[in-house]
Amino acid sequence: MTTKAFYYFVALLVSWCIARLLHSARLRQWLWLTLSYALYAMWTPWFLAVLFVSSIANFALANYLRRKPSPARLWTGITFNLLLLASFKYVPPVAAQLGKFGPASMLATLALPIGI
Repeated sequence: MTTKAFYYFVALLVSWCIARLLHSARLRQWLWLTLSYALYAMWTPWFLAVLFVSSIANFALANYLRRKPSPARLWTGITFNLLLLASFKYVPPVAAQLGKFGPASMLATLALPIGI
């Protein structure tokens, strides 16, 4: 077992035990969110930035939808998340094909953060 895998396993067990003791759903959500940020930071700071931006955008989109529910607002949130996923899934192969042309080669190694 690698060191990171061991930390993930320990963090999962400890956070699960803590979550069982918390009666507040909001506190459990903060626990899982904080743990997600910490584990992403362990992997690569770039992934932490992606998770943070995604979290803030989804929080804002949820509040926008909650104020006045409508299909257009719902589709705005869905579209944002699909574009985020597509950018990590499809940009690297396209950049690899264009990599011979300079700066696009940097995008060819773009990794998909787990959990997106």
